[in-house]
Amino acid sequence: MFILPDDIKKKVIVLESPPLSGKKEFIVKCVLSNLKKSKPIAIVLTDGSPEQLKEEMNSKKIELVQFEKKGLLMFVDCYSKHMGLKPPESQYIKRVSSPLALNEISIALTEIKEFFLKKYDTFYVLLHSLSSMLMYSNISTISRFIPPLISKIKDSGGNIVFTVEQGMHDSNTIATIEHFADIIIALKIDEEKMMIKTRGLDLYKDWTEIKL
Repeated sequence: MFILPDDIKKKVIVLESPPLSGKKEFIVKCVLSNLKKSKPIAIVLTDGSPEQLKEEMNSKKIELVQFEKKGLLMFVDCYSKHMGLKPPESQYIKRVSSPLALNEISIALTEIKEFFLKKYDTFYVLLHSLSSMLMYSNISTISRFIPPLISKIKDSGGNIVFTVEQGMHDSNTIATIEHFADIIIALKIDEEKMMIKTRGLDLYKDWTEIKL
């Protein structure tokens, strides 16, 4: 199982893979590993609600609520209001109007960052996904949003992870996103095996099979 080194701090990580390559399962395993080590995480969801994610995890016997109650897990929900849903309010969820409500997302992450830093000296922000945001916008708009967000997180000792769907974007868009990265993690399925390759990290410099 792939686990980021414990000393990762102030890094921008881009996780990219084609559709149906096991990215979601990979993300869940990594998130759980960090939460179990008391590393707080804010998950920005653009193509599903926190309630949907928690229900899916519950069906797999994974209880995320325990980590919310410990102050380790919070969400920025960019999906529910955009889809006309009206889920109940929660102290662990910041709801914004859409995946392109960039100022609202930034404000929500500032509030979460300040909450985490009362108890912890580092944290993760997972933005899942940049590809969904780009469906509603363009790389010029998103590339103006990313640098101040990165600065906000890094200056506070945090790490930020962007997920990207390969095959949805042209090479210039991918190059722009990768330009912001300190670490790039690529996944693919080869003969029904999950393969991983990294750049900017002394692990998996060549395609290597991993098991979840």
